[in-house]
Amino acid sequence: MADNDQRQGAAPAPAPAPDTKSPPGDEEAHASTSDARGAKKTPLLARLTKVGAATVVLLLLEIYVGHTSSGQWLQIQAYSYLERFLTDTTPERLPVVVLDIRKLPGGFQVSNPTSRQALTGIIEALRRQQAAVIGIDIDFSPAGAGFINHDKDTDFFNLCRKPGEAPVFLGVFRAALQSRDQWLGVGPYAGMAASLETPGLKNDDTLLRAVKNYEPVKGQPLPSMGYALAHAYLQQNPQARPVPPIPDMFLADGNDEGVLVNYSKLDQIRRERSVAVAPDAIDDTGEDFAGKIVLLGDNSGDHLRDDTFRPPMAERRPGVLYHASAVYTFMMEPLYEFSTLTRTGLNLLLALPFFIAAIVLHEVSKGKMVWLEHRENMVEGLAMAISLVAAVFLGLWSMLVWRIMWLEGLLAAIVLLCHISVHRFIQMGMSGFRD
Repeated sequence: MADNDQRQGAAPAPAPAPDTKSPPGDEEAHASTSDARGAKKTPLLARLTKVGAATVVLLLLEIYVGHTSSGQWLQIQAYSYLERFLTDTTPERLPVVVLDIRKLPGGFQVSNPTSRQALTGIIEALRRQQAAVIGIDIDFSPAGAGFINHDKDTDFFNLCRKPGEAPVFLGVFRAALQSRDQWLGVGPYAGMAASLETPGLKNDDTLLRAVKNYEPVKGQPLPSMGYALAHAYLQQNPQARPVPPIPDMFLADGNDEGVLVNYSKLDQIRRERSVAVAPDAIDDTGEDFAGKIVLLGDNSGDHLRDDTFRPPMAERRPGVLYHASAVYTFMMEPLYEFSTLTRTGLNLLLALPFFIAAIVLHEVSKGKMVWLEHRENMVEGLAMAISLVAAVFLGLWSMLVWRIMWLEGLLAAIVLLCHISVHRFIQMGMSGFRD
């Protein structure tokens, strides 16, 4: 009985616990998956910080490279491509005419200047035919002290600044760095002086720009030949003044580096040049000069290398064609550029898809959009593709609609190609720092 009572009062023996231990292989896989998910759960702020750091690094790199010879070469390539979208010929004759004076006597030595008598006949004939403005691509800088031609220059200069007649601008090269009174030898004539300097001969003498004024002496701006002629013409014809396509605050003013020269009409300028240097010949072809800017110069450019220049991706041309192209740029069809602040904003805008990609990947790490799991490369690659397409579209749109040349666009596209690599390099560096 006692044995039975003890049996009845005893608690039943617990059932053996089921074996829940996973096989070794499954346990390792589960641990690996958990670790991977934990690694992907990077805070959103950290992800955006890495993308932002990569953007800043690449922006600084773009600014640096843009000031090197390689960056300037890329700008020339971009200019040459974008210029193709400009028309190279107008239905009407251009408002600027080059009058080829290569056959006039003199002009090859300071001791033997170009014949003032021949120039006087040409100017008088052009004024009879109602030329609007006249420029002479000859260096009238005085030889030593005083005039380059003591016997003839006083009368010639007085003729050039005759009131009520078409204004005449005289080239200055050797004295361009002197004070105002020395540009043409005597102060009262300085208002007719125009610089024949060309800004920044770089990359095998390729000329991209023209400036409005030089200031060799502070407070004494010497206008460039192209700007002086265009400005005088627009004063007579203010309705012809070009209007910027977008507010000025988004555009570079061109006061420091100069404006881009529009070379699209270079061949047309050369085709329409005149060789009628005799007064009678000018009178017979008066319709070619009436109401136009007439630029006298040597169209051969054979005798002095200083009288030639190189347009982007082209052969050397006579220097007078550079000044004529600058005139056309300032008065008719300027090429615009974005300001530094605008370009910076565009670069940040192009980086926006990478920030969006970081947000998407953060959501994926939280278990959302599971169809994108393990597709980080695809998401980042798509962001880069969108940025590149946007850069190309923006560059072409700006040129076709606004005539704004985004020369840094090619370099910006190259930088975008490096964004993912720089981002991952920064990510590895930050991970190593934490470890």
